[in-house]
Amino acid sequence: MSINGIDVSEFQGNIDWNKVKGDGYEFAILKFGNIYDYDDNYKDSKFEINYNKCKELGIKTGLYIYNYCNTVQTLRDGLDWMFDKLGNKSLELPIFLDMEDQDIQGETRESLTNQCNEFGRFVKNKGYQAGIYANANWLKNELNMGEFDDDLSIWVAQYQVDEPQISNPDIWQYTSSGKVNGIPGNVDLDYLYNEDIIKESGTGE
Repeated sequence: MSINGIDVSEFQGNIDWNKVKGDGYEFAILKFGNIYDYDDNYKDSKFEINYNKCKELGIKTGLYIYNYCNTVQTLRDGLDWMFDKLGNKSLELPIFLDMEDQDIQGETRESLTNQCNEFGRFVKNKGYQAGIYANANWLKNELNMGEFDDDLSIWVAQYQVDEPQISNPDIWQYTSSGKVNGIPGNVDLDYLYNEDIIKESGTGE
């Protein structure tokens, strides 16, 4: 049994969330922004309106932050920025670290895996659930999944397959070219398998 959801950013433009919900999508993972090695972090221009509409309509909500950081320290700095901007917003789903950019691909597997675990501990210390997003190739070849902390959720992207080639992911992003009523153009579609990661009162307070 899986739950249908989407993940979106400012690139989806203005979303009619009433139509999205009416199309049967029960959760959304929203892009919060990008974090970098330097002090030029970027907040997604549609995050606030997307978040507010999801909460208004009872769509279960998580978020992701796109990682350009090459070190644990700059990652921590970026997360300080993120939580300062996030405030005490409530989330039913985890905050995910997006690990897929070529700017960080040159780091060692050990270093990138350390970033994932540090991210998880940082986020959980703020009162939220934490997870890692990456495509199947990254999870297999760029990260050491076996060394992840046990309570890190896994959200895998893998297209044109009948099922993800990663053991027991919590969420599977199965296409980037989905069509959803209320969203112009293409959108990522997801299946949520592990309902235990849905918290009715996930909050940073």
